[in-house]
Amino acid sequence: MKRRGAPGTRPGWGLLYLTAGASSILFVLLLIAALVLDFLAPPPVHGGAATLEFIAANKTNYVAEQVLWILPNILPVLVFTALFVGLMPFRKSLPLIALIFGALPWALLLAV
Repeated sequence: MKRRGAPGTRPGWGLLYLTAGASSILFVLLLIAALVLDFLAPPPVHGGAATLEFIAANKTNYVAEQVLWILPNILPVLVFTALFVGLMPFRKSLPLIALIFGALPWALLLAV
């Protein structure tokens, strides 16, 4: 039995769409986990010495929190790639808009 996709989509892109959907859900869950860790052991706001003492006392929590803040940022790349591929057959300007408003802010965030 042949599966039918949305009109204008190419066969074979289904895996990309599935990966993008799973990535978006995983992205939100990982950021929620980072927020939970942040609320369980809030880092000091001011002072380099206080921050270093906090890191020394909470190494595992600190490393896990940093990984959960930074690593999930690659997941929206998959989402916006799927969005680009999905919108391309309909209009040439829609993928550009998705790139500008979706992928560019994440790239700038990672560059800072």
